Amino acid sequence: METREALALLGIENKVKISIFRLLSAILHLGNVIINEDENDTTFVKESDKSFSTFCSLLKFDENRMRTWLCNKRIKTGVEVVNTTLNLNQV
Repeated sequence: METREALALLGIENKVKISIFRLLSAILHLGNVIINEDENDTTFVKESDKSFSTFCSLLKFDENRMRTWLCNKRIKTGVEVVNTTLNLNQV
């Protein structure tokens, strides 16, 4: 309640306050996401991970695309593009 009042005193509009709280909530949910690793050191987020689903929903991200790029990276060298899987420490 105090945070909302402080933001109101600063003249922050309700729409902006909602966006701020949505972003903070998404960050907290992302911190609860469990990154899994298989026997080939390939990382992934389970489809059943509720925190991940909530994170994507709050930020209006496509879950499948976010699931892919959370555990992979793309390197562009000149004209060549290489996609690589990140291990658990890199994620």
